[in-house]
Amino acid sequence: MLFILSFVDTTTPTNLKAMFLEQRKESLAAVLKGLSQDSYSVVRLVLEKLWGGMWSDTKLKKTLKISLFNETVLSNVRKTLAFP
Repeated sequence: MLFILSFVDTTTPTNLKAMFLEQRKESLAAVLKGLSQDSYSVVRLVLEKLWGGMWSDTKLKKTLKISLFNETVLSNVRKTLAFP
């Protein structure tokens, strides 16, 4: 998981993030799919990495960001953040 997240880290160049999201976004989607089964610290790490490295990167095209977060992925994230 940390290896996959390294492609969207704040220190990763934007062109490498874009290439990763264009060619391997399913890998990142797979991390988000199983997020509901992870501990709080892992969920927090993943969401912080995505926020800082991907969503806050103004040089990264919005279409790439949006293409990752389809309805299925957002549903999985919602389940993770749901309270019992």
